[in-house]
Amino acid sequence: MATLAVCNHTIATVGTFSWWIGYLAGGEVLYYNDWPKKGTKLDNEVIKEEYFPPSWIGLT
Repeated sequence: MATLAVCNHTIATVGTFSWWIGYLAGGEVLYYNDWPKKGTKLDNEVIKEEYFPPSWIGLT
């Protein structure tokens, strides 16, 4: 994690490991924007605006 945290850019998955790397790296972070799948129970429970910082870039 320490090695990845010093990178300038991060492509993050929706897991917590990638989330922390993106957060600690401080550079440009790209993430998969179509998570969670629409209409699922998780979609009703997750507030994406609270999970992904506003400076991160969502890709579809």
